[in-house]
Amino acid sequence: MIEQYQPAPEGDAVSNIANGPSQGLPHLPYLDGWRAVAVIGVLLDHYLASRFINPGRFGVEMFFVLSGLLMADILFVRQMVLPKFFGRRIARVYPALFAFLSAMAVAGGAGLWPADWQHLLSASTFTYNYYVLVAGRTAFLDHIWSLCVEEHTYVILAAIAAISRRSQVTGGILCLSLAALAWSDGAIRTLLGGGYYDVYWRTDVRAASILMAAGVYLLFRSRKVPSWAPIALGVTAVLFNFELVPDPLKYGVGSVLLALALVYVGQAHAAFLRLLGSKPLVIVGMLSFSLYLWQQPFAQFPGIAGRLLGLGAAIALSVLSYFVVERPARRYINSQLERLGSASVLRPVDV
Repeated sequence: MIEQYQPAPEGDAVSNIANGPSQGLPHLPYLDGWRAVAVIGVLLDHYLASRFINPGRFGVEMFFVLSGLLMADILFVRQMVLPKFFGRRIARVYPALFAFLSAMAVAGGAGLWPADWQHLLSASTFTYNYYVLVAGRTAFLDHIWSLCVEEHTYVILAAIAAISRRSQVTGGILCLSLAALAWSDGAIRTLLGGGYYDVYWRTDVRAASILMAAGVYLLFRSRKVPSWAPIALGVTAVLFNFELVPDPLKYGVGSVLLALALVYVGQAHAAFLRLLGSKPLVIVGMLSFSLYLWQQPFAQFPGIAGRLLGLGAAIALSVLSYFVVERPARRYINSQLERLGSASVLRPVDV
């Protein structure tokens, strides 16, 4: 779901980077750890349901705020040109998604699940989160809603970047303003009786999480905080995720706290960063997108034994997908984008 970054000199942290227009966010192992915690939350929810807290929804929220931070960095700090930005988004998401949906189509044709071609089509065109509002959900593809929200919000962020002319202050204010509108939309729909799936799968509501994180990153990342603050913010955000907390608070105050925890995580105690950036978590974070894709259908297996078997199958297919499809396709498409970019710079201008 999210960009992989090249290594940078040691000592850089999320809140201390991007001091100039060309200096962007490097690869930071603890961000891979963040991805790992997010996808583990999804797995815990789908394979071991909880009565009091929903780790899956919290995991998705972790993905959303990370997407907002990274896309803000790419668009406003690195100032990546928009054709390259969208090309890299396609390279990051679509090959692995297409492989997954193709496999699901074959499995559906073989009668392994109640295939619905309209749902498959909406998933492949990133319209699933709105299609299910009229056609109903299908458990085997329900996780695609979050990808729809992300892709739609990337278009919004790109438009904000163009309108603000890459100004980080103006862009940040616009991001927070639109986030407030989207949050208000969700709060009003909830007060009018809307349920979680009817309200918080909609891009016009859930884009608030990504836009808010982008705005917080652009406006507040340079501030210094105590080393305990990111952990305290994260723990408090978890408390807002309990089932008893109303959704407008959960995805309002809770999401703001989570975004602040992420923005300042680079200032956390070194021991915490070493834990979050440990090799096992980095590996899980590396596989997180493929794992997120493949876990959903296997979570439908009945019984504890069935789910454990399904989890093993999902992990195996995730590893296969990452090394055979996701990583090679991303590298190839990105290399072609770089070649096209170089050629456009070298080509004489027609007059």
